Amino acid sequence: MRSPKVRQARQRGYTLISLMVGLVISLLTIAAMLAVYKMVVEVSGQASADSLRDGQVASGLLAAQIELHEAGYGVVELPELSDGETADASQIGLYAIAVDAADKRNVTWRSSEGCARLEIAPGNDRSVAVYYQKPEPCADIPSASWAEGKQVLVAYGQPWKERDGTAAANAASGTYLDMAADAGDSGFRIVNSDGERCTLPYAQQAQADSPTESPRIVLESGGRELFSTCLSNIVAMRKAGAPASGSGT
Repeated sequence: MRSPKVRQARQRGYTLISLMVGLVISLLTIAAMLAVYKMVVEVSGQASADSLRDGQVASGLLAAQIELHEAGYGVVELPELSDGETADASQIGLYAIAVDAADKRNVTWRSSEGCARLEIAPGNDRSVAVYYQKPEPCADIPSASWAEGKQVLVAYGQPWKERDGTAAANAASGTYLDMAADAGDSGFRIVNSDGERCTLPYAQQAQADSPTESPRIVLESGGRELFSTCLSNIVAMRKAGAPASGSGT
């Protein structure tokens, strides 16, 4: 049997060095966890802000689609088409709907209520706003005049922000509508060519079964189609054998 003196001699506690090493390891672990937590919070916050921004813009564009269906409604200047005749595209652009040649982010359309306008306006801080201007009396689209302050804000996407609320200096992207005025593959586009026209909104009728075809308006960003709306109040082509009637019906 060992004496108490021998057992006491072999008992050892923590040394100062071991405590300092453990403390350093603990601090490094805590710092790494805090860094990961900060990254997760920032990423989730940016993703949430981006989804809210794009969701609001998407809902604004949906409202714009509804308004765009009015293009050509009750417009008596649109010519009647005879059997097998195709409408003059310049007449449609003059009296029914036209995209701004200098800035394809803007489109103007005409109905019995007058000329209305939709504008996509990105800001310098990578935000984007969508404005709708209510119908104003006009003889044709080129003569339409717009008074400042009459725009209705239908969607506003806030820019990327830092945690202190300031705009991010190097945001990856404002929204999918963050496009330049002179972008060749972005903005509104009128589709009025054979094989690409439509019949009724939301594909309610097969193209082969419809006596008439209408142009479409497309909004694209970087060549990617965001939405396409059938302008069913505008008859761009009347098929052979179809009865002739007004182009705005």
